[in-house]
Amino acid sequence: MKIVVYGADKRTGVLNNDQIIDIAGAVGKQGDANAAALADLGTLIEGGQATLDSVQKAVDNLGQAGDDIISSAADATLHAPRAKGARVACAGGNFAEHALAMAQRRIERGEDNPIEGDPTDYVKRRGFWGFWKVDRESAGHNANLPYPARTSYLDYEGEVAVVLCKTGKNLKEGDIDSFVWGVTLLGDWSIRMSPEGGPMKFAMQKNFDNSCSIGP
Repeated sequence: MKIVVYGADKRTGVLNNDQIIDIAGAVGKQGDANAAALADLGTLIEGGQATLDSVQKAVDNLGQAGDDIISSAADATLHAPRAKGARVACAGGNFAEHALAMAQRRIERGEDNPIEGDPTDYVKRRGFWGFWKVDRESAGHNANLPYPARTSYLDYEGEVAVVLCKTGKNLKEGDIDSFVWGVTLLGDWSIRMSPEGGPMKFAMQKNFDNSCSIGP
């Protein structure tokens, strides 16, 4: 099931081929008194798998009764599927090929090669590092991305975003399934070769208006 956030009111919907089915409307037609709250993405996510199952059932049983809650996907504005207040944490250096490419750049600059032996083993030994995307609102599908004046090179990396449905700490590997709500696409936009200096340089290169795009 493909979930979207659409329209002027940023309601949740199910993308079904070239149509969007309003989630609150579909569940409401099944007699659920709390259906209206599901128009909010955060509420939908907090409901977990049980709520998703209810949405799927409502969509499957909609039939001809859903004409008033179905709209054309081509005519709809799709927003970033990011719940209000949700934090975006990015893992860095977690792909061996990327680590190898960064090492090659170090060599080209005359620096030492940090990788000895297999790059996959190197990544495992070194461990992952990470950073936050702290922009107020992520860019959505077909949104315009401003080109920051302080950059000479605007770069991006395509990422897989794992959406969590509840908070947790010190999670064991075997427990992760109950925390994962879904997956989506994320664009990590970065300023390269910016004039800033000092310890905040990396954070400023990773965070500017719409420096994170999510979806569709």
